[in-house]
Amino acid sequence: MPNERRAHYRVKVDAAAGLEVMMPNPGGSPYMGRMVDATASGVGVRFLPPNWPNLTVGHEIDLSFTSEKLNESLTVAVRVQNRTEEAGARRYGFRFLQPRQLDAHLLLTFREYFNRRKMVRASPEPDYLVRVTLEAGHGKPLVEARLENISASGAAVSLEAELDAEFVETTRVGLSIQLPNRRRPVHVIGNIRHRQLVGARIHYGLEFDPELSEDFARQQDIINKYVRKREQQWLQR
Repeated sequence: MPNERRAHYRVKVDAAAGLEVMMPNPGGSPYMGRMVDATASGVGVRFLPPNWPNLTVGHEIDLSFTSEKLNESLTVAVRVQNRTEEAGARRYGFRFLQPRQLDAHLLLTFREYFNRRKMVRASPEPDYLVRVTLEAGHGKPLVEARLENISASGAAVSLEAELDAEFVETTRVGLSIQLPNRRRPVHVIGNIRHRQLVGARIHYGLEFDPELSEDFARQQDIINKYVRKREQQWLQR
């Protein structure tokens, strides 16, 4: 997604969600998997052994989705974006080749999951930089970062790789997030759950701490309003 940086929102789907995925197998019975997360531009699907597919990254194939919420199965064209070997499973990340075909059908089903799980993630406009200030603790310098995506429960931010040294001894940081059209930034405490080098920048996956964040309910409400606005903007395109 060269012009979008990341999917606009992502939701984790639990095992009880009931959305199964079928992939054709030229040599035998179809491969059956289960959707484990979804965005407006793709899905993550987990397959269990011994009947799991061997696909190369970049491979294009059709996936069929079935659910009690769908009157009939829906088949969409996808491309393999990534492949991960997990404990006792294999997970593929697929990107939709024609995401507009989902607007009236599958995306509505996904939105039910979004509403139930409250895990919608929104990315800023591609050309709009949302500034984030990170603080490792009293006496530590403030570090400038940028927002990659945000939800009611956490955020992903990126910073220059050499600045990771400021946070090497901690997992807890203070965040000041200057969301668009807000006079004052959102202030929350977050725990770094994931760190990854992407190009010349470090990406942090942060989970907000409701107990340590001052007036968290109000801060979360501001974030939710921003996320809903970004979702509506994407759907209206």
